[in-house]
Amino acid sequence: MKKYSLIAPELREILSSKDYRQKLCVEFDDLHAHEVSMALEGLDPHEIAQVIFAFSVFRRVEIFEHFDDEDKNKIFMSLDISRQVEIISYMSHDERIDLIKTLPEELQNLILKKLDISDKEDIDQLLSYGEGSVGALVTSAYASIAESDTVKEALEHICKDSEEKETIYYIYVVDKGKRLLGLVSLRQLILARSTGYIRDIMKTDIVKVSVDDDQSQAAKIIRDYDFLAIPAVNAQGLLVGIVTVDDVVDVVVAEDTEKMLNLAAAGKYVPYISSSSFYAARQRLFWLIILIGVGFISGHVLERYQEVLENIISLIFFIPMLCASAGNAGTQSATVIIRELATDSIENKNIWFVWKKEFKIGLWLGAILGILGACRAALVEPFGERAIKTALTVGIAMLVVILISMSCGALFPLLCKRYKVDPALVSGPLVSSLVDVCCLFIYLELARFVFQL
Repeated sequence: MKKYSLIAPELREILSSKDYRQKLCVEFDDLHAHEVSMALEGLDPHEIAQVIFAFSVFRRVEIFEHFDDEDKNKIFMSLDISRQVEIISYMSHDERIDLIKTLPEELQNLILKKLDISDKEDIDQLLSYGEGSVGALVTSAYASIAESDTVKEALEHICKDSEEKETIYYIYVVDKGKRLLGLVSLRQLILARSTGYIRDIMKTDIVKVSVDDDQSQAAKIIRDYDFLAIPAVNAQGLLVGIVTVDDVVDVVVAEDTEKMLNLAAAGKYVPYISSSSFYAARQRLFWLIILIGVGFISGHVLERYQEVLENIISLIFFIPMLCASAGNAGTQSATVIIRELATDSIENKNIWFVWKKEFKIGLWLGAILGILGACRAALVEPFGERAIKTALTVGIAMLVVILISMSCGALFPLLCKRYKVDPALVSGPLVSSLVDVCCLFIYLELARFVFQL
């Protein structure tokens, strides 16, 4: 937001002149719409609106769509109703749905009343799909032809309507009732004989999604098949629209953001710059309260083994090392497994394989770290029986807690996935906190046994 803020005074000077439209067109003529939106971020919403309405309707809408959702809403709310209706009318179908959802219900109804019947019906249909479903991503601006068309007729039809379509690389073959029959690519049409019929060249084995599917399903298919778009059909097999790769990128970014925040127990995503400190604190508070509750359990364990610690003071020195090593090892396992689950590299049926592999890795790591810990522990006490027992306690405890923490880190995400809970939600700080409790209990119980207390 700060990159282009220095040119805001110059822009305001241009806006104050009588021929500002011509000057703005010259200033931004060669810039991509994204670059224009970046250049305008130093202005307030009313000034941005004045700038973008200096351009042609298609150019202004193109620039408007490149602002982030929050800025887009502010700019839109600064417009009068006629300009709002114009923007909505020319926006891409999926983009305008996202914008309309952020508007007050009263304004939504007012805008819908002023739109053309076709636009209103399209918006009503797309608004009916649930949040997180493929239907919420769908755009109805797709290219379609009939199977009875010739290649020449199909190309003429596509050229005529191409500006209104989201993409024309894939052309969908539908009947009069919009039932999806087949698919041809633009390359096929260009290379095919002009007098040939679409029914003879179309592909009928179509990879598609349902409008009721989860958005992640569409993202997975587009990623796996390297598609630019994928058709979405309803329960009756009628083509509702398409999901494009740029929409899927937004879904993937949103999911990755959610997973990152869940791994840190930081709550739901809110824009960092614009959100208040109180709201951000409230978002993070819930999990911190849960984690402090787990911390109370750790304190109770220490209290229970107070006698052991009073007799062997040197044991206290290694508690931070053991807890940190176990927590880090568990978090490593959890992160690796969550990543594998996110990319569908492993499934719930692999739970036994995953546990065995992490257990073997834990044996290697636990043995190495245990030896290092034992060597360090042996140096704390003067050489003798007490030093050997301390080293033995620390070394064995390190091996055991590493094994347990890595097993928990691997199994927690798999169990969460099985019971349809986001693995990242409970596999970050929660794993570390629970492992701390187990680590203290195992370490101090082992010390009691070794020192015969």
